[in-house]
Amino acid sequence: MPWLNAQFGPAGRILVPALPMLRPTSAGGTCPVRTGPGFFAAIHPYLPMSYLVAVLTSLTARGWEVVRMKDLHPELRL
Repeated sequence: MPWLNAQFGPAGRILVPALPMLRPTSAGGTCPVRTGPGFFAAIHPYLPMSYLVAVLTSLTARGWEVVRMKDLHPELRL
């Protein structure tokens, strides 16, 4: 964040508070990037949170690779 202040001067002071608000949306944390506006798709590769969301999604999907019989036929409770 200090880099933004040094690089952009007064405009950097506006970008610093705005950047945390853009992170979840552009990272695909709230909705898929492909379904949102093109602006978020454009900044998606440049924000580090995008990589964190991709890693967590991969780890979660890896857990779903193994299907157990219990998952296919859940126990009935009356």
